[in-house]
Amino acid sequence: MDESPAESRLSAILIAFTAWVARHPWLAIGFCLVTLGLSLQLARTQLTYRTQRDDLMSADKECQVRWRHYLSEFGSDDDIVFIVEGANRPRIEAALDDIASRLRTETALFDRVFDRVDLTHLSDRSLLYLSTEELRQLDEHLQAFAPLLGPNADAAWSGVTLETLTARLRLALATNDRAFIEQYRAILVALRHSLDNPTAMVNPWQPAGRQAGELLSTRRFFSTDGSLGFLLARPVHLDQQSFTPAAAAVLKARQLLTNIKQGYPDLSFGITGLPVLEHDEMAGTDRDSMNAAWIALAGMSLLFFVVYRGLRYPLLTVASLLAGTVWALGLTTVTIGHLNILSSAFAVMLIGMGDYGVLWIARFDEERQAGCGLHESLRRTANHAGPSIVTAALTTSLAFFAIMLADFQAVAELGFIAGSGVLLCALACFILMPALLVLTQRRPSPGVLPFTPRPKPWLPWVARNPRGVAAFGGVLLVLGGYLALSLRYDPNLLHLQSQKLDSVRWELKLLERSPGSGWHAISIAKSPEEAVLRRKQYEALPEVARVEEIASLIPPEQDLKHPLVARIAQRLRHLPPREAAMRNGPVDADALNHEWLALAMSPNAESLRAPLLAILDAADQMTVQQLQWFEQRMRLQLWEMLYQLKSISGPGAITLNDVPANLRERFVSPSGLWLVRAYAKDNLWEPPALSHFVEQARTVDPAATGKPFGTLEGLNSMKSGYFHAGIYALLAIVLILSFDFRSGRYLLLALLPLTVGMVMALGILRLVGASLNPANLVALPLIVGVGVDNGVHVLHDFRTRQRGRFYLMTRATGRGILVAALTTIIGFASLMVSRHEGMFDLGLILSLGVACCMLTSLILLPAVLGLLDLTRQTLRQRQEERRAA
Repeated sequence: MDESPAESRLSAILIAFTAWVARHPWLAIGFCLVTLGLSLQLARTQLTYRTQRDDLMSADKECQVRWRHYLSEFGSDDDIVFIVEGANRPRIEAALDDIASRLRTETALFDRVFDRVDLTHLSDRSLLYLSTEELRQLDEHLQAFAPLLGPNADAAWSGVTLETLTARLRLALATNDRAFIEQYRAILVALRHSLDNPTAMVNPWQPAGRQAGELLSTRRFFSTDGSLGFLLARPVHLDQQSFTPAAAAVLKARQLLTNIKQGYPDLSFGITGLPVLEHDEMAGTDRDSMNAAWIALAGMSLLFFVVYRGLRYPLLTVASLLAGTVWALGLTTVTIGHLNILSSAFAVMLIGMGDYGVLWIARFDEERQAGCGLHESLRRTANHAGPSIVTAALTTSLAFFAIMLADFQAVAELGFIAGSGVLLCALACFILMPALLVLTQRRPSPGVLPFTPRPKPWLPWVARNPRGVAAFGGVLLVLGGYLALSLRYDPNLLHLQSQKLDSVRWELKLLERSPGSGWHAISIAKSPEEAVLRRKQYEALPEVARVEEIASLIPPEQDLKHPLVARIAQRLRHLPPREAAMRNGPVDADALNHEWLALAMSPNAESLRAPLLAILDAADQMTVQQLQWFEQRMRLQLWEMLYQLKSISGPGAITLNDVPANLRERFVSPSGLWLVRAYAKDNLWEPPALSHFVEQARTVDPAATGKPFGTLEGLNSMKSGYFHAGIYALLAIVLILSFDFRSGRYLLLALLPLTVGMVMALGILRLVGASLNPANLVALPLIVGVGVDNGVHVLHDFRTRQRGRFYLMTRATGRGILVAALTTIIGFASLMVSRHEGMFDLGLILSLGVACCMLTSLILLPAVLGLLDLTRQTLRQRQEERRAA
């Protein structure tokens, strides 16, 4: 036997341990039952679930610290978005009102119903939003209208004509009154426009500073094109122990829309938002995982029945696998204490990777078929299959443990749980399997045979054509490598979900028609002044579509503004009725044309020359009726402007208590902090836009937080975590294989199936048009851990062959590798029934990776080993020929 000393010692230990279990089967089973019961009880009473995406990253990360601070101050901002689509805006508004009224009655499931911004109650004090300087300018501007504002101003309004204004212009030109000169320019432009469009009238009267009537209307939430109306509502009383914590709210929301849409057959209704997307994703994943589990169970059962022609061996294999999985669950409870979204899938991974009982049964069954007795079959199984099982379990577990070094908490926890589970599954194979085989033996042991039965070969045609098989494997390696180089990485999380989901379709529609309504950066200010400054800084960024805050709703310097507003209100208190502005007086068109011509030739009116010449060009078509109509509309618009100023110059201050409650609760925390939200102009589901937006937002506020920041950190950590996990896993495997084989040549041979299989799998993935993404990246370190196992089993079989014989893989080894790999492939391939794109891709790449590694282990590696034997035999013959010569 060509065995290393380390392997011989390991074999002796395993043989002795197996013999002890075979002599005390009930003691071994009793130990298993007690520990399994204890594990289940601990898990049932103490194991918790962390279902939030925030739990995937370490709470010590800076972005998480900021996010949790925001949540502690303002609460969750994960809103359900209710969307109404249609062509009739009044109908959309009526439907939104209906939705909002019903949501407000469902206080057990929703709060913070946000359907509009209604600031009309502040409109009577709107002048306070002008700056102090703007108010002074407005007050001075009104002085020019003093004759129109007195108690006997009715007659004065008929004197507001183009002639009187032109006469006033000559005085303004002499005194360089820039304000009036610009006002007259606006009148000329409006007149020229009315001559071209007799039914239209441009308002020439614009008050100085900010448009004071901005707050006179109620603002609703509509897409840019007006076809989508939406409102927000936050789900409450979430079930934090469920993977779909907002399930009750989402189901109620859909039921509510189903009832409402019956009254609006001309409109379309839908919901989206992060709670809905996460609910649909998790609910679909849970449903698809259950379906996949049943499909995998049925497929594995059929496979075992075909291979073993019975139920005993399959049941023993499953019992060993379940024992290791339950032990892993108990260990998780006493160490980590919880499962998260990723680590909850550890059992599925163990079913695919921890089925070492298949290899044990394959070797044991071959020994029994060859006529060996029960105990001798167990001894030989422990000697031949045991060391490869130990090495395979160590390499796979260390691959998982290496993941713990990744800078991503959820991945690190998954690495510990799955790595421990693999070792425990292997331990169950050595404890439970021999005991169950002894207790379920079908016939008395015939004793030890006086000879060693020759094992049956596996795929003898490979041994007959080693060069051709090796050459074909080289071609596949080159072709797979060429295709793999063009494989792309798609980090868009929205692409992982089924595009057929209703919530995904509405999210895409919302992004298309209202890109500025999605994710946003969040800044927390300590004062209203700081919040206003942050708003201005964000608005200066081209990447920002809009900014929301309510600090600007509290006007600054109100103590200084009140006297100015009171004086403006005093000037406007005697504004005459509307009829005064409607009176017409006589119009002398010829005199006006003469005046305009003189002004156009005057050097003092050079700034007005262009609009004056434009009027003179149209003098021939100008009629008295047109001028009278223009003067009447001009006076009426002036009166409306002054009346609007009067309506918004009311007394009193504007305080935070005047801001609607639905705004206060979103933008001011109980401790007095102020919130600023900066919405992105681009679609932040696309990582390049996400990265750029986060980078620019940090130039304004290095302490900014929000979903974009956590998502970007998670994507980067996940990508680098999986990459480093694969590197760490490979290093750990090299270390274990080096210790096991004590040979660099055997180390490279053991890595050959993994290398070729991985390259071929990535090439096929590119060939079918798939891509790598955050969901299937975890497959890479897993394939590294699993793919090397098959080569380990082949090399252990190679090293235990009789010295001097040409290598033929034994049927037990080949069948064990095939069955173990097929069970893994069936388990992973069952994930491809999922409608979730990420789960489908994960099942695809894992199935391809395991299948390719299996094929290279069963076909290519034996051919290479055969070539080594052939080369060694050729060298030996040449040496003998030299000696003979």
